[in-house]
Amino acid sequence: MRCAKTFDSGRSSEEETSATIQTLFATTGEVLCPHSAVGVKVAEGHLGSSVMITLATAHPAKFPDAVAAAVGLRPALPRSLADLFDREERMTEMPNDLQFMKSLVRERIAL
Repeated sequence: MRCAKTFDSGRSSEEETSATIQTLFATTGEVLCPHSAVGVKVAEGHLGSSVMITLATAHPAKFPDAVAAAVGLRPALPRSLADLFDREERMTEMPNDLQFMKSLVRERIAL
């Protein structure tokens, strides 16, 4: 199954990523991690009549140096993430399948 009609991709340089973190912080007060900022930057380049969703990938405190460089503050880890850097990394591999992705997101949201 080809998903070119459903999925698209893009890129963001370090400078564009930092600028996105700065802009979102200045306009909304929200602090993004660099990975989430890449998603927002790329999404902005693809805005159109369709609904656009970006999923945050990490707490900004996971990347304190990048966030501090972008907005001038070092976000603290929330108490619930105090052991973040000691945790085992987890990921889910999935097929290139829209229905599978929708199902996985719905399942994870229901947790």
